[in-house]
Amino acid sequence: MLLEDANYRTARQQIEGFNKTQRSFKTEKTNTTIIQIPVVIHVLYNKFEDSLTDDQILSQIEVLNKDYQLLNDEVNSIPDEFTPVASGSNFRFVLATRKPDGVATNGIERKFTNKISFSDNNDMKYSLRGGADAWDATQYLNIWICRLNNNLLGYAQLPGGAAATDGVVINPIAFGTLGTAKYPYNKGRTATHEVGHWLNLAHIWGDKTDCKGDDLVEDTPPQSMPTYGMPKKQPSSCGHNSMYMNFMDYTDDAGMAMFTTGQVARMEKLFAEGGFRHSIISSKGLLLPDGKTATDNNIVNNECNSENNNDIRGKAKQLKGISLAYGKIDKSGKSEWFEFSNNKVQSNIYITLSELTADFDIALYNANGLLLTRSRRSGDKPEALKWNNAEVGNYYVRVYGYQGATSTNCFALQTQLSKVAFKTNEEEVLVNETEKPEDIKVLQSKVYPNPSSYAANFDVNLEEEGEVNIAIYDMVGAKIKSYNFNSLSGFNSLNIEFGDIQSGVYNLVAQSGDAKFKQRLIVSR
Repeated sequence: MLLEDANYRTARQQIEGFNKTQRSFKTEKTNTTIIQIPVVIHVLYNKFEDSLTDDQILSQIEVLNKDYQLLNDEVNSIPDEFTPVASGSNFRFVLATRKPDGVATNGIERKFTNKISFSDNNDMKYSLRGGADAWDATQYLNIWICRLNNNLLGYAQLPGGAAATDGVVINPIAFGTLGTAKYPYNKGRTATHEVGHWLNLAHIWGDKTDCKGDDLVEDTPPQSMPTYGMPKKQPSSCGHNSMYMNFMDYTDDAGMAMFTTGQVARMEKLFAEGGFRHSIISSKGLLLPDGKTATDNNIVNNECNSENNNDIRGKAKQLKGISLAYGKIDKSGKSEWFEFSNNKVQSNIYITLSELTADFDIALYNANGLLLTRSRRSGDKPEALKWNNAEVGNYYVRVYGYQGATSTNCFALQTQLSKVAFKTNEEEVLVNETEKPEDIKVLQSKVYPNPSSYAANFDVNLEEEGEVNIAIYDMVGAKIKSYNFNSLSGFNSLNIEFGDIQSGVYNLVAQSGDAKFKQRLIVSR
């Protein structure tokens, strides 16, 4: 879209004027409202191979949701310099379930075209030119998939242009992670980049090569040119290290990892009341026949039956970051296990268990199966647990019935990750730590002296030789220090040095195999 178009230029000025009336892009993102965006995929193919499978299309939707929520695998490779400004958004991309005329759909429209390839003149957006007409751009994100001339990977229209051409165009060689997607564009980042334009982001270098380019976001460093390929060392530009892993640069797919807090704020402001894309919030594009609204195609796990085969940790059901999963415990003694992972930017964990009709509890374990914390409220009250400043890695959640409790109804388990620690008050800790007889073995041990100043003894009696894992946590669940001992069967006396632990009240947790010990520890200096 050329800025010489008077209508477009006026619309762009209005959009930027609206942004300036909102809070600064530099302000920490505080909005928590989920913004679901109905997506329609227009697949234009001249050869059958370009018709794309549903799996390839779903792989792209999954990439969009992971990237825009800061849940992709590459997050852990973000340089430490840039992790403080890396941010996830509240966007959820969902394939449409309803067409503009109210007819049900799967959000995918395939159409044969006589054109072998298209240029960037928008012909693919008109049925009379061999393309497919856009669905109502005030209600949907339109994505056209078609072969493009001159090895073009894709392009997008910034907000403010004509509704008939509003959307994103992607070459099938750079769409999704399967099928026609070709290395090094086979991780779905072309769509992540182009949707960023659709959401009002500019290139990170501001489209100027003299260090004077401006992407209108304060927390992205100045950059004189795009980054290509996969940098083998940290590139620099304009007196700063380049944020080459930003989705709005031109790095290869595997090198991209993040948006910044400022970029996320800029995108989300489009959906504020008065914003250019505010109408999408009330779109009917996700309505289902039963009147309910469809949710994320990739994050939600709707399986809920007694046939689930995840009753042991080794068969845990995989969750995808910020997830909602359902399960059922209708047999006494049965558990359901779930697995998820955090990352170095979003390390804080919050888990809730709701829609309960029986006394179910939840427990959180690390990758080695060490019990970290539990929530054990009485009756059918919802359960919640928080684990802040968690080590990066895999975690397991166990849902189980207290004293063999069962129900024929489904429970809902939700996991959330955040770069900001979840607040935990003392009352919540006490409620979740209500004493209940457990089926977990007690580790025969004691800690003394307690209170203590700089060290304590931990005496433990083991049935067999094995590893003893000890950790000290503060009262909001953050791990302060950990110890690992290889101990013999029988009596062992272990010395725990506090190091730089400050005076205060802590929880000491020890575990060996499936036996556990927990005690309040007072450090007094």
